Amino acid sequence: MCDLIIDYVALTPIFLIASAFILPLFFLFVKRKVFYDIYAFIVTLIAFILTLQIAICVCDRRYPALYPLGGWPPPIGILYEVDAFSAMLGVLVSGIILVIVVYSWWFLKRVTGHAWYYALLLGMEAGMLGCLYTGDIFNLFVMIEVLAIAAYSLVAFYRSKLIALEASMKYAFIGAVATTLYFVAVLFIYGAYGTLNMADIAIRARTIPPRSIWDGLFVDEFSRNVSILAISALISTILVLWTITYMAAIFPNHFWLPDAHPEAPTPISAALSSVVVGIGAYIAIRWFYTIFGPDSILNNVLIFNMPARDIILYMLMFLGAISSILGALLMVVQRDVKRLLAYSTISHMGLVFMSISTGLGIVPETTRTLALTAATYHLINHALGKALLFLAAGILIIKAGTRDLTRWNGVGKTALLASATLVIGALHLIGIPPLGGFFSKLMMFQSFILSDMVWLAIVLILTSVISIAGYIKLISAAVYGEPGAYKEPSEHISAFPYISLLTLAAACIVSGTLYVSGYVPTYLVNYISESLGSDGIAKYVNAVRELIAWYLGK
Repeated sequence: MCDLIIDYVALTPIFLIASAFILPLFFLFVKRKVFYDIYAFIVTLIAFILTLQIAICVCDRRYPALYPLGGWPPPIGILYEVDAFSAMLGVLVSGIILVIVVYSWWFLKRVTGHAWYYALLLGMEAGMLGCLYTGDIFNLFVMIEVLAIAAYSLVAFYRSKLIALEASMKYAFIGAVATTLYFVAVLFIYGAYGTLNMADIAIRARTIPPRSIWDGLFVDEFSRNVSILAISALISTILVLWTITYMAAIFPNHFWLPDAHPEAPTPISAALSSVVVGIGAYIAIRWFYTIFGPDSILNNVLIFNMPARDIILYMLMFLGAISSILGALLMVVQRDVKRLLAYSTISHMGLVFMSISTGLGIVPETTRTLALTAATYHLINHALGKALLFLAAGILIIKAGTRDLTRWNGVGKTALLASATLVIGALHLIGIPPLGGFFSKLMMFQSFILSDMVWLAIVLILTSVISIAGYIKLISAAVYGEPGAYKEPSEHISAFPYISLLTLAAACIVSGTLYVSGYVPTYLVNYISESLGSDGIAKYVNAVRELIAWYLGK
C-alpha cells in the first residue's frame, strides 16, 4: 500500500457531512435539546482529533498526505492532498467550531431549531475542511457550495426577522454570482489544461519561456498552445479573484458582510468572522503560489512588459490596503457591536491580503516565505481574537438586552469574566504584546519592508492606529458606566460559555508565547516554506507523481 495514502484525510469532511445529514432525522424521535448538544460535541471533537492527527502526521513526515476518493487515481479521480499549510488551518477550523459548539449549549436554550442549527454548523465545518483538504479545483467548487449554503441558512436562522432574511438573501445572491464565476474559471482551466488536479495544473503551468501573451498566437502550433494556456490562466484567475475577494470580504466585495454576520446567531457570527472568511484567503494563497506561482505561466507571460501575475497581485494589494483602512474607519463610527466587529473583520482580512500579495516575481523567496508566514499567522490570530470578541460580546448583549453600545452603560460589570476576555480579545487584535496579534503584525511589517513595499508598512500602522478608537469604544461601553435595568438582569450564565471564552483567551496568549519562544519564527516559517516555497511546491507535485506511479505499478 502506498505510504502516502492516509484514509482519514478524506474521512473528516465526509464524516461531518454524513453527521449533518443524519442529525435532523433524530428530531422525529428525540426532542430534548441535550441530545443535540452532546451529539454535536462528540462529532466536532472527533473532527478536531482527526484534523490534529493529520497535522501531526504531515508536519512529522514533512511531506503531503494524500487520499484518492473512491480509489480513482489522479488526475482521473478527485484527490485530497494535505500539506502542512492546509493541515494547520484545518486544526484551527475544527478547534474554533468545537469551542463554538460548547458555547452554543448555553446560547441555544432561548431558541428552537437545535437539530437544524447543529446540522448546518456541521455542514459548514465540512465545507471549510473540504476546501482546505482538496487537491482538485472542481471539488473545491463543490466544497465552497457546501460551505456557502450552510452559511446562508445560518444567517437566516432567525427567520421571523425580516432583516435577517434580507441579509441572508443579499449574502446568497452575491455568493451565487461569485461561485458561478469560479465554476466558469474551472471550465477555462479544464478546457486549456485538460485536468482539474491542482498538482497536475501546477506542472503544466510551469516551464514556459517569457513572452508576450499575444506573441505567436497565429504563428506555430507550440506558440498557439502556449498563448491558449496563458490566456486561459489569466481569464480564470480574474474570475477567481472575484470569488476570493467575496469570500474574504475584500473591497469592493465587502458590502454584504456587515449585514450578514451581525444578523446570524452570535456563535455563528463568531464562526463566519473568524474562520469562514479565512477560506477566501486560503484559496488565494493556493491559487497564486501552488497552482500559478512565481515560476508559472502567469509570471512568465508579459502584458505591457510586466508579468501578468504581478499585475494581478498589485491589484489585490491595493484592494487589501483599501479594505484595511476602510474597515478600520467604518468600525470607529458603529454603534451596533456586531457591525463594529464585522468591519474589524474586513480590516484584518485586508491586512492578510496585503501580505499575500507581496509575493511578486521579483521578491526573493525568503521574503515571500516570510510574507506568507505572516499572513498565515495573522489568519490564526485574527480567528482566535475575533471568535473571542463575538462570543464575549454575545454574553454582554444578552445581559444588556441590546447590541447598541451607547446603551450598554458598563454592562461588563455584571459579567466580569466576559468583559475581561473581551478586553483580551480587543488588545490581541489591536496588537499589544505579548499577545499573538502584535507579533503577526510585526511579521507583516518586516515582510513589507524587505519587499520594498514601505507604503504597505505605513498602511499597516495607520490601520492599527485608527482601529484603536473602535476597540476603545467597545471596551469603554462594556466597562464604564453604571449598569442599568436591563431586559434580562437576572440572566444566568452557565459555565459552558466561559469555558469557550477562557480557551480562546488562553490561545491568544499562547500564540504570542510561541513567537517569543521561537516556535513561530523557526518552525512555522519552515512549515510554510515546505508547503508554499519552491521546494514545497515540488513536494506537492511529486507526491501526486509518486501516487500515480504506484497505481501504474499495481
